[in-house]
Amino acid sequence: MMRRRLAALAVPICVLALSLSACGDDDEPTDASGTPTGETSTAPTTESTEATDATEPTAPSEPTESVSESESTEPTEATDETPEPTTAVPPSDPPTAPPSDPPAPPADPDAPATTYAEAEQRLDDLGQEPVDLDRFETPTGIYCLLSSDFLTGCELAGGGVPDPAVCGNDGPSQNVGRIEFGGGDPEPVCNSDTIREPGAKRLPLDSVARSSTSGITCLAQRVGVTCIDPGRTQGFFLGPDEYHVFSA
Repeated sequence: MMRRRLAALAVPICVLALSLSACGDDDEPTDASGTPTGETSTAPTTESTEATDATEPTAPSEPTESVSESESTEPTEATDETPEPTTAVPPSDPPTAPPSDPPAPPADPDAPATTYAEAEQRLDDLGQEPVDLDRFETPTGIYCLLSSDFLTGCELAGGGVPDPAVCGNDGPSQNVGRIEFGGGDPEPVCNSDTIREPGAKRLPLDSVARSSTSGITCLAQRVGVTCIDPGRTQGFFLGPDEYHVFSA
């Protein structure tokens, strides 16, 4: 009886052993890190992407060159012409203006007039209405006759201006003491006579007298008298130290 029970027990044990053995074949043992310790597959694993040496390199895209509207895309042709050297022209000196004559100094109103234009301008600059006189005498003694059937002119009170070229060396006078209006230019006279008559009106200095009959006009100054005959455009200056005759 005992042997039968042992035999009966042996069968289930064997079955249990086989069952455990079969379960062991299905599950691979693992190590402490959780990695299976069974056989590993020797087949190479395939990567999701091919190796870089096996893939064909893609050609880089050609960069597009930006061409501005103002630049020409056509290449410029190189010319074989050699540029001619330019000769530097030295700067020329600026033209120099010819020296101009210095301006004439202003006329001295007390200086003797030496031209008709100067005498006429001096009378105009005085700007006063002439006194109507046919004859007059200045404070310095010069006597003038502006209208007469005899002559017209002015005479110094005495003495005269030495002028051998006019008066010579042998005559009643070697000095010019009177200037007369005549048919031509005013004439210096080496006089020994006089044209004076009493009763002539005295003309103040820096005053103008004019004869309404002849039109002769005279300016009395301390240095002398200046007279013009506008009808003949001629005149003279007579003073104790010098005289001048002139015409336009």
